[in-house]
Amino acid sequence: MRKLFFSLILVIVGSGLWWALANVARFSVKKWDAKFETVLRSSLSSSGLSNQDLVSSVHEMKRDRDGEWVTHKITLQLTDSKKMNDLEKSFEESGAKVERLKQNDNPVFLVRRGNRIYQEITFVRP
Repeated sequence: MRKLFFSLILVIVGSGLWWALANVARFSVKKWDAKFETVLRSSLSSSGLSNQDLVSSVHEMKRDRDGEWVTHKITLQLTDSKKMNDLEKSFEESGAKVERLKQNDNPVFLVRRGNRIYQEITFVRP
């Protein structure tokens, strides 16, 4: 009887702990938000860009039926196509799908994972 009671307690505590951790993770910043932000910062630093090259940077919370995520909209002064290609390659190596667009004659990268856009990077001429 003691073994049954002890086993029952362990199952209840384990279930409660699993439920609590699942709900805490749901409300935290998701791993792809942070990963793509890190890839962007690392790639820009290795490309030799500085704070003067940053025109604007905005984070927006997005939500759909599957949860929340953060979209980072950034505008950079960068015209070197080799650096842009290196940035695109680093995103793809990290698991993103990069879509190239043109807006007002400026190149734009949409960094996606699945159907979510995690970053929108606009490149303008200095």
